Amino acid sequence: MVIWLSSLFLGILTCLPKIAARPFSFPEIVVDACITILFTLFVWFFNIFSLPRFSKAEPVRHFSYTSLIVSLFTGIIIMCLLATGQQFLFPYLDFGSIIFMLQVKALLINLTLYMLLHLLHQAHQNQKVIWELERNKAISLAAKYELLRQKVNPSFLFSSLTKLKFMVERKDKHSVNFILELSDFYRSTLESQSPETIPLSGKIENPDAYPSFANKPNHQNPLQ
Repeated sequence: MVIWLSSLFLGILTCLPKIAARPFSFPEIVVDACITILFTLFVWFFNIFSLPRFSKAEPVRHFSYTSLIVSLFTGIIIMCLLATGQQFLFPYLDFGSIIFMLQVKALLINLTLYMLLHLLHQAHQNQKVIWELERNKAISLAAKYELLRQKVNPSFLFSSLTKLKFMVERKDKHSVNFILELSDFYRSTLESQSPETIPLSGKIENPDAYPSFANKPNHQNPLQ
């Protein structure tokens, strides 16, 4: 939609000087507008399909002068063909002045659209790099979390078993509850494959499954 509207806008805009001149030829204005619209459409699609995403060219991180020269040279040839067609329709026009004005118009349109597409493409490439960095950062953090969890869980298990040993030796009446709480806690932990897949309900219920000795006073905890 943007391509077609911009081409139509440029076609109308380039005809305004001729419309302002008195007298003016309506057929000439229509043909001139059609030439501008057709050339603008060609430049749009030629430069778009010349981007690395649509061509076999490797992605570039800098301004490509080669692509610009190819685009300008191709635009000159296309505009010469369009100017020849206009001369065929209106033989009385001065071909030299007409083709000069059309080539200047072609260079301005080509340069403007090429720079615009280049800037948009570079911005898209930079955004892709940022997304990739954020993705790698998230993967790295997840790996560090998993490694830390693998290191912490055995230590916590040994501490819990030591606590349970003391409770059994003292014939603590809370031993059975402690075993059930410890079982619930480890079941909820092992069922979660990664920190991103833990449901909200698990987040809420998991603290309740945490062994109760963590909240007891220090004199009731032989490990403290």
